[in-house]
Order: sequence, then C-alpha cells, then structure tokens
Amino acid sequence: MIAEFAQKRQNRSTPLTMSFKDVMACQNPEAVIQKRRPLSGRFFIIKTTDMPIKENAKKYMRVTEHKTAQNKIVKGVFKSAIKATREAVTNGKIDSATDLFKRAQKAIDKAVAKGTLKKNTAARKKSRLNAFIKKAAGK
Repeated sequence: MIAEFAQKRQNRSTPLTMSFKDVMACQNPEAVIQKRRPLSGRFFIIKTTDMPIKENAKKYMRVTEHKTAQNKIVKGVFKSAIKATREAVTNGKIDSATDLFKRAQKAIDKAVAKGTLKKNTAARKKSRLNAFIKKAAGK
C-alpha cells in the first residue's frame, strides 16, 4: 500500500490521498497521516517515517537544528544593523548613520567569520550600504 503511494508521489499524476480505511489497514497509520482531516474526508499522506532510523542520521538532525538556530541569530544581528543604518540615512541622520555603518560592517564581518555569509556577499552588502550613505550625504 505505502509503496504504491510512494510511486504515485514520484509520478505526481494523482493526488496523494487515501481513504481512512486504507490508512488504518497500514501497519503504522500514525506515520502515514497528518492529524487534520481536509474537507474531502480523506487523509493526506505526509511521510512514511517520522524520524531516521540510524543514530548518525538522528545526530545529524540535531546538529543541523542547532546550526540553523545559530545562523538565524547571526543573520538577525547583521540584518538589523543594516536596517538601522538605512533608517538613519532616510531620516537624515548622517552622523549616526556612519556610526551605525561601522557596527553593520563589524556584524557582517562576524557573519563571514562564522560561515553564515559568503565573502563576496558580505563585500556586496557593505559596498551597497556605503554607496547609499555617500549618496545621501552628497545631497
């Protein structure tokens, strides 16, 4: 039953649904269905297993989750620094914008050092931000 639906998933020609009776006939229905019922009265097939079987794969999932959380923190820091600099420029506070630009540069460089940003991406962001400040200062 599950193999049949996995094959349909690859073909994408038919919708991935099965009746309640078919789901309950499976060995592990909890791994097959989602907890909500759509309006059609059928369950959606989400996945065949919830967790990987091998210990190495489980560890990799934990490591990935931790790294993702750390990367979100780093990205949030430099994005908010860039945003604060841009807001200062649009409000006409060029002096504070230059100070904020220094902080943004530092945050971007830290993101590069931690591997969250690529070197060229960081250079592009710093260059565009600097050009934005210079253009506003020239007016």
